[in-house]
Amino acid sequence: MSTKIVFFILFISVNFRVFSQSDTIKLSQIKYTPALKFTDGIYLNFNQFRNNSPLPKSKIVTQIKTNDFDFFDKLLNENSLRYFDEMGVQQQIKENKIWGYCDKGVPYILFNDEFNRIPIIGSICHFVANKTYIDQNYTPYGHTDYYDPAVTRTEMRQYLLNTETGEILDYTVDAVEVILMKDPKLYDEFNAMKRSKKKKNTFLYIRKYNEAHPLFIPLTK
Repeated sequence: MSTKIVFFILFISVNFRVFSQSDTIKLSQIKYTPALKFTDGIYLNFNQFRNNSPLPKSKIVTQIKTNDFDFFDKLLNENSLRYFDEMGVQQQIKENKIWGYCDKGVPYILFNDEFNRIPIIGSICHFVANKTYIDQNYTPYGHTDYYDPAVTRTEMRQYLLNTETGEILDYTVDAVEVILMKDPKLYDEFNAMKRSKKKKNTFLYIRKYNEAHPLFIPLTK
């Protein structure tokens, strides 16, 4: 067999394998829709959420029955979580160090020391969480030159989760502008508005961005 023929066969073989691998990658993911249910389990990190591959109940060391309706609520009331890793070695992690969890197909994120449901999912996710802070404007007895550093406030705030980077941003006009920079058309539309109108349309443009840049979720095995 000539060298040219051998080279041609090798070329076809290599390219066929590359095509097959690429095709497999595409087929192993699905475009996210609100009807999609995430896989239940514990997210030890952001990548497990992004790849829809949480730590399953079967690998968690606990006395709680896996079919318990409140399995995750009870599990996460404990100070630490014990589990078996991919090598079958038992590991332990503090409850406040995990990224989040998924229960009944709905993902939750640990943020500001609480687990918060992620109701709006896409390339850019949206969720709300309580934030506790020191109120430096508190002036007891009307003294404007004094504030009590022990006075704290808790209020509900909105946040954005960028599923490409894992970054969590405050839900502000400036944050939305930065996100939209990846889509020149949407960015120009948004940037042409007055700031007051931008505030009214931030959620609309997050939705437009998610529609133009859909989130693809790997299918679980």
